[in-house]
Amino acid sequence: MKRLVAAGLIGLVFLVSALHAEASMMTTLSSWLDKHDLKYEKVGERTYSLAFESNNHPNLFVFVMVSKKGDYVSIFSPVMKVPEDAPKSFYQHLLELNENLWQAKFGLDSDNQILYFEFEVPTRLIDEEEFISDIALVAKKVDELYPTLAKKAGLSKQ
Repeated sequence: MKRLVAAGLIGLVFLVSALHAEASMMTTLSSWLDKHDLKYEKVGERTYSLAFESNNHPNLFVFVMVSKKGDYVSIFSPVMKVPEDAPKSFYQHLLELNENLWQAKFGLDSDNQILYFEFEVPTRLIDEEEFISDIALVAKKVDELYPTLAKKAGLSKQ
C-alpha cells in the first residue's frame, strides 16, 4: 500500500511539474511575441495563432504550440487541403523535400487531408532569437512552396 501511495505522489509531482513548465513556457513565448510586436491570438490552452500577409498562399497562418509536458515547442502552418486524387508524384515530392530538411518537415494530419509544415524545437534549447526566426522561417517556407505544392497536388493547372 505504501508503494502505491508513493508512486501516486511521484506521479502527482511530475504532473504538477509538467503543468508548471507548460505555463512558464507559454508566458515566455507570449512575452517574446509581444517584444517583437507580433500580433497573435491564443486559440487553445497551449496554442497561439499568428496571421501573415502572403504573396502566394491564400490564407497564411502560423501556429505555436507548447507540448503537454512543456518539453518542446511546435511551430507549424497548414499548407493546403490535399485532394483525394493527388498524384503519387506529389507525395514523392514531399518525401524529397523532407529529406533535405533538418528539424522541420511536411506532414499530413491524421485524416490525410491537411498538409502542414512543422518545425519543432526542444524548450531547453530555444531562445528568443531562434523562436522569432523559426516563426518567420515557417511562414516564408509555406508561402514560397505553396504554388509548386498546389500545382503538384493538382489544385493549380498552371
